[in-house]
Amino acid sequence: MSTDEPIGRIIIENVFTVKGDALAADAAMLMVSKKISCLPVSMGEGAIGIVTEKDIIEKVVAAGRDPRRVRIKDIMSTPLILAPMGTTIRDAAEKMLTNHVRRLVISDDTGKLMGLVTMTDIIRWIAEKQGNPAFVLRYLSDSLDKSK
Repeated sequence: MSTDEPIGRIIIENVFTVKGDALAADAAMLMVSKKISCLPVSMGEGAIGIVTEKDIIEKVVAAGRDPRRVRIKDIMSTPLILAPMGTTIRDAAEKMLTNHVRRLVISDDTGKLMGLVTMTDIIRWIAEKQGNPAFVLRYLSDSLDKSK
C-alpha cells in the first residue's frame, strides 16, 4: 500500500457549501439534512473558511447566542487549510496533523474548490487497502508519534 497516491482518489466531490452571510441555523439544518459535519464557506468558486458542527456548538449554542441571528462569517474557522489536487494522501494526512485539523479543502491551481477530504476518509482508505484494522491503529500511532 502506498500513501503516495493522489488525494483525488479519495476526495469528496460535489461538496455542499455555505455563504458567509448565511445564518448558523440554516448551516446547521443543512448539515443535519445531508448528514455532514462541515461546510466550506464559499466566495466565488473558491472557499474562504470552513464551518463545522463544533463551531456552531461552541460559538453559538454554548455561548447562548441565537443561531437565527449569527452569521457564518462570524463563526467560521480561518485561515482555511487548503491543499492542491496533486497532493498525495500522505502529504494530506501530514498537513492535517501539522495544522491540527480533521478536514482539508482541496483546490485546483486557480483556487477553485474541487473537494474535501477528512481524516476519516484517509483512515477508511488505509483500512480498505490494508484489510487490517490493527494496522490502521499502528499506522496512526506511528504518524502521531512522528508529528510530535
